[in-house]
Amino acid sequence: MCIKKFLKNYLLMKRYIHTTTRTSNVEVELDDDSDTRITFINDQFERALDIFKNVCMESKKPEDYRCYQIIYDLYLTDEFEHVDYLQGEDKISMIAEKYNINKRTVYKDIDKASSILSSLYFGILN
Repeated sequence: MCIKKFLKNYLLMKRYIHTTTRTSNVEVELDDDSDTRITFINDQFERALDIFKNVCMESKKPEDYRCYQIIYDLYLTDEFEHVDYLQGEDKISMIAEKYNINKRTVYKDIDKASSILSSLYFGILN
């Protein structure tokens, strides 16, 4: 699914928007067209994320709030980047433990959020 790939690369893209890259000791800026396209895509996705966040936070269902928090923890922050990897724990296990749910529920919440975000993202672009 397109949105899942976008989520997985979200932090990477955020780090490189409006930045320069180094190529053999020469600093090269992204060309205007690429930079504009990347920024547009990111801006639209962030609008979809904001809408998703607001809907989840305003919901009276705790599982909706948890759904956003799982997406945030897994893709939108690097809080779990280096924690507990030496003990063999992966992000999904850590998140399941944090919210006191099983790993399958984490995957279901990711699927649910991805579906909603797809609708919001592609709805915004149209």
